[in-house]
Amino acid sequence: MNKKTPYIVPAVKRTFDILEFLAARGEATFVEIYTELGLPKSSAYQLLSTIEPRGYIRRTQDGMKYCLGLRLYELGNLAMKKFDLRAEAIPIMKAMAEKTKLACHMAVLDENEGVYLTHIEGANPVRLNAWEGKRISLHASAMGKALLAWEDKEKIDKIIDSTLFIKTTNKTIANPEQFRKQLSKVREMGWALNDEEWHPSIRAIAAPVRDVSGKVVAAIDIIGLSSDLSDKNLPKFVKILLKFTRDLSVKLGYRA
Repeated sequence: MNKKTPYIVPAVKRTFDILEFLAARGEATFVEIYTELGLPKSSAYQLLSTIEPRGYIRRTQDGMKYCLGLRLYELGNLAMKKFDLRAEAIPIMKAMAEKTKLACHMAVLDENEGVYLTHIEGANPVRLNAWEGKRISLHASAMGKALLAWEDKEKIDKIIDSTLFIKTTNKTIANPEQFRKQLSKVREMGWALNDEEWHPSIRAIAAPVRDVSGKVVAAIDIIGLSSDLSDKNLPKFVKILLKFTRDLSVKLGYRA
């Protein structure tokens, strides 16, 4: 059966085009809005005149430009209050575990540790000691690196200063400067690797989950034996991980 072509209301589409244009630009004049979006001048005027009184857009202080209004902020906060991150993540994580056959977890940052919100076992017979609420060290886990890497420098320094760099394997990061270099590398790659740093013969990769503002609110990992996540297999699993973490971020309203 052929999928039905979605019905699009032109005026509604143009309204969202304006809102997204202002979100990207910050502010714009009336001329910039209708010329850059390719809208008829009269249509743009009617749309702006309709949504401005409702608070979705507003004029800048000099009255020459438009920008987003606080009504959008209000609605966004109401939407986020109804949003259950764990509930939204579980179907995505189950699909990822099914595709990779490996276990995956989601964690959030809490002070100078990570905390598991949920975990999904993979088909692989390896069972890891993980449970919801378990705390994990940041320096010895892919999850921890992904959670911390995109925080501001002041917060990163504060957390690193309070971290005890306990070695659990001969590959565990041993000092603050080595950890800082790792975080810089994570930011460059867009994902993090735990190369037997927490447990011998165990590897993991993790990537951030972002909210509507672009802030990292959680991280998801894929974890298995080093043979599962070998250098040869790694690119394939990274691609899968980034796809699923991007899907969850989009559900939170994130737009790259």
